[in-house]
Amino acid sequence: MTQTMIEFQNVNKIYDDTTVVKDLNLKIKQGEFFVLVGTSGSGKTTTLKMINHLIAPTSGEVIVNNQNLQQTNIRKLRLDIGYVLQESALFPNLTVEQNIALIPEMKKWSKNQIHERVAQLLEDVDLNPSEYRNRYPRDLSGGEQQRIGILRAIAVNPPLVLMDEPFSALDPIVRTQLQDLVLKIHQNTKTTVVFVTHDMNEGLRLGERIAIMRSGVIQQVATPEEITTNPANEFVSSFFAGSELQQNPLKWPVMRIPKDYFVSANSNKSNLSPFQSIGTILSLLAEQEAITVDKMGQISRANVLKFLAQQG
Repeated sequence: MTQTMIEFQNVNKIYDDTTVVKDLNLKIKQGEFFVLVGTSGSGKTTTLKMINHLIAPTSGEVIVNNQNLQQTNIRKLRLDIGYVLQESALFPNLTVEQNIALIPEMKKWSKNQIHERVAQLLEDVDLNPSEYRNRYPRDLSGGEQQRIGILRAIAVNPPLVLMDEPFSALDPIVRTQLQDLVLKIHQNTKTTVVFVTHDMNEGLRLGERIAIMRSGVIQQVATPEEITTNPANEFVSSFFAGSELQQNPLKWPVMRIPKDYFVSANSNKSNLSPFQSIGTILSLLAEQEAITVDKMGQISRANVLKFLAQQG
């Protein structure tokens, strides 16, 4: 049984006479990619910041990794939580390596450990270590800065990473690239990710489960497929109406196809990334009966068509 990583129990957050989060009861599973989505002022960022105690609840309890935050060493808690902001928030006077090394240094890693870890992380995101480790943030593009911000957040393999609208300021192409990057990181590390966005397409593309918030109240918690096919109320339906993924299931990432549609990989005809679209996999299946998807197994033409039929 999957353990609970984060739990909100009857949580409220009130500023003066304004209730920002109301009667929040929510469980987020260990290893889950969980998305909080909603319009501005819905309470999603406040909810996120209560997880690392940047904001304290007015009432109720927040439990992270079996620890009640009211009884927890907050500094130690934060050292075990990666945090990615809308802006990369890199220190301008520190090099790329020094920015990534901040938490490892606080955890007393050796210089050799840090040097090797920085090189590994940069290679993982296709940034040449010898070329990038000594650069300063001013020498990087917006997308490169955000990649470094992500690497800093995951440098010590934290069990939990919080991401607060990290891609909202980026152009669509870079945004998609970084979405693929965090999906890949999540698939490889199985760390718990809580991701805040106001973009319905981003929420549907990334989340294993999504919580839709409105005026501090959760309207629905469900998988992307459940939300698009069975919205809980008119607000949820209207919020996701017209979303790219709702209108065209072919644009869903292959990894959204449930595992029970796959069998053990036994073919080397194709080695498709699970972050490509279902449309891409269908174009390959037009030429052959089955293909292999990296780390997922082999899938047949019939099974993909069966999945798409059920989405309708």
